[in-house]
Amino acid sequence: MCRNDLLFGRSLASVLSQSVKPDCVLVVDDNDNTHFSDELVAKLNSYHNPNLHYLKNCHTHGCSGTGAWNSGIEWYASQFIDCDYIAFLDDDDSWESTYLERQCNTIDAFFNKNGRLPEACCAYLKRSDCPSPHIFKQSDITIENFLCGNIGIQGSNMFFSLGTLKRVNGFDEMLPSCTDRDMLIRLLQLSPKIQFAITPMVLVNHFAWKGSITYDKGKKCLGITRFFEKYIHLYTPELLEKAVHRAEKLFDYNDSSNIYKLFNLVHGKADEKKIVIGIALHNGRKTIRRSLRSVLNQENLSSHLWVLIADDDSNDGWEEEVSDLLALTNVMVIRVKNNATYKTRNDIHAYIRKYFGNVELIGRLDCDDVYSGNLVLSRIEQVQEQSGADVVLAGNYLRLNEEVISRVNRATKDLLDSDYLINRLRDMSNGIAEAELPSCNVFMSKRCLRDYPAKNSAEDHFLLVDLLLGDNDYKIAIAEDVLLTIYNLNGKITADNKRLALYLETRKELYQRGLGLCKMKKESSVH
Repeated sequence: MCRNDLLFGRSLASVLSQSVKPDCVLVVDDNDNTHFSDELVAKLNSYHNPNLHYLKNCHTHGCSGTGAWNSGIEWYASQFIDCDYIAFLDDDDSWESTYLERQCNTIDAFFNKNGRLPEACCAYLKRSDCPSPHIFKQSDITIENFLCGNIGIQGSNMFFSLGTLKRVNGFDEMLPSCTDRDMLIRLLQLSPKIQFAITPMVLVNHFAWKGSITYDKGKKCLGITRFFEKYIHLYTPELLEKAVHRAEKLFDYNDSSNIYKLFNLVHGKADEKKIVIGIALHNGRKTIRRSLRSVLNQENLSSHLWVLIADDDSNDGWEEEVSDLLALTNVMVIRVKNNATYKTRNDIHAYIRKYFGNVELIGRLDCDDVYSGNLVLSRIEQVQEQSGADVVLAGNYLRLNEEVISRVNRATKDLLDSDYLINRLRDMSNGIAEAELPSCNVFMSKRCLRDYPAKNSAEDHFLLVDLLLGDNDYKIAIAEDVLLTIYNLNGKITADNKRLALYLETRKELYQRGLGLCKMKKESSVH
């Protein structure tokens, strides 16, 4: 969305009319339309102002301005020194005409009193959707307050030294919202502690409107979730309840259940021995109940069973089909926007590494597959416990048109023989269905948890081949008598890939990958 009119009519106009002129004004262009960018450059050039500069955002686009801000910080770092100050202003906000003058006066007074410059200087801000301005004092600038909400330091009244911004590594470009609170928390975590000066006057006008992040519910709520996840280790039960209540009241936040589960996981269940099953899902309404129920029905486990569902931008209302199961304390959901299965599976792995603590085994299940019985997972657990393996591989049944067919995909110890595996990969590359690897039935320990290769098809096969042939010290156990899952041959991705001829192409690439790994392994053994 182009906001050039707001930039020139409001924010930039307020900057250029300051009673104390800035030494430098940098406009960072976050437009994704070249026409709007060209229009912006032409308008800036018409000012004929040597202190007015233009820069195209070279970082993340569309994430609450963080990429643009970081681009600006990098540019300033090449032009100025650490004790110089940067004042931020959103393109839809404005400053009172004495803003910079008053801020400079506050900094001078702070220096005269303390013999040093403050790292940050903040004036009060008035939001257009609030009846009164945000008034805060020194004692309000705490991590606890920013965990729960914002006391009134956001975007357009941020005034920091360049050195401080460099110390904190700028803004977090992974947050769709809550970027100001995040910045303040990280500033307050710096050691030695930074000093804030306050200009006790309302000098900044913040305009909340339908085009702002505050009114984009999707981005706002996703940002809140990411913020909670990032700082979940800092929350107490009281702080979390206060923060969640605020998010629900102000932004209709609807992911509270998962955040409370995450808190209990991190603070209360980190040391419990766990098996975690990851389910990557995009629009799985028709099949998710059968799949999820097959996991939750597992019996005779010595470890605690958890399910982590990664929802990749679904829009079919799948949650309604399993709302009763999602209410269970051991079922969690994370939201991602990848449009790529391998990325979503890797997000699951990253989440497990970061939050789940003591995990014995990590497995995966597609949202249209099921476990073949209620005891199969306990048999995998027994194999791992008896062998001490880092990786356990099982086989699977096959389902076609809702019927389980006679052909099975069994895991055998022959797969540990590199010559046998290469021959099987060659058969796969020739389209022989019986040669397909049982790659959907891999379990990994947390120690050897590997990410899926960046492949849009057969990413599970590439991972298994890397585990079997790669240069590692992993102990691999084959559960030869376990047919773990019923694999759906009618999967949409599989069908699409076959139609696009990607099916054979990726398997030929997989064969070459296997040959390359074997060659490397033989060469390393010689040396």
